[in-house]
Amino acid sequence: MNIAVWALIAVNVLYGINYAVAKTIMPEPILPSGIIFLRSAGALLLFWLSSFFLNSKTKIEKKDWIRLFLCGLFGVMLNQTLFFEGLSRSSPVEAALVMTINPVLVLIISAMLGYEHMKKMKWLGIALSGAGAAALILQRQEGLIFSESHGFGNLLVLLNAASYAVFLVLVKPLMRKYPPLLVITWVFTFGMPLTAILGIPNLAPSQPDLWSASVWWALAFVIVGVTFLAYLLNVYALKQVNASVVSAFIYLQPLVAGIIQLIFADFYFSWTLFLGSISIFLGLYLVVYSPNVKGL
Repeated sequence: MNIAVWALIAVNVLYGINYAVAKTIMPEPILPSGIIFLRSAGALLLFWLSSFFLNSKTKIEKKDWIRLFLCGLFGVMLNQTLFFEGLSRSSPVEAALVMTINPVLVLIISAMLGYEHMKKMKWLGIALSGAGAAALILQRQEGLIFSESHGFGNLLVLLNAASYAVFLVLVKPLMRKYPPLLVITWVFTFGMPLTAILGIPNLAPSQPDLWSASVWWALAFVIVGVTFLAYLLNVYALKQVNASVVSAFIYLQPLVAGIIQLIFADFYFSWTLFLGSISIFLGLYLVVYSPNVKGL
């Protein structure tokens, strides 16, 4: 496997771990919008510090500033806000299932813009990985029943999936011209205003006594690992592979979350876990190694 594939595995391992970590700090001692602001602001500071020490002298062309702004809008502002607001109005199972549509949206948008061709093997890979991920998400459920009260939340999660899909497609051409760190630094710079407007009023914790050392460690993981490193590795991978490949690795997240539960919680081995894992890895193999007639 090349470095880009390892980077994508690392990204989705971090995201998979985050399901367990984020639950320890939301909604107490701080609301989701406050967490969104803190992770965005913290990651932006790290991106700018890294850019300063690397002292990149690459100049951005005037025509690319609009694309960078749109990447900030779809990849940070809308992506994070829609997901957390949607999750707060839905259930984890429903939200996770809705998010499995993301790779399909990425492939459709890429094909519509002429960046990728609708290869049958890639579609098959996405279908296999999606089925495996859905099986892992649902294995402890008696059945999936979408609650009417969760309808608006599920819609927000769906819009988040579409927003992230647009971001992956929009940012890919920039990766052919500029260093990944430079691109993601400006993406977060443009993405900060909305997260600041929504998050700053909710920074004050409702129960200050809940801010233990474990909360600070969890917050550090969310900022450094799940935001700074994950976004940086994602855009690095985008420099090497198509957007549909990057998005398909989202199916690793429920597998990682399941393994964490297997180790630390009341989650036991099952054939669903085994077969679902095989389906995910087989699907990812087809997505990664399907020949591309035209790359992004």
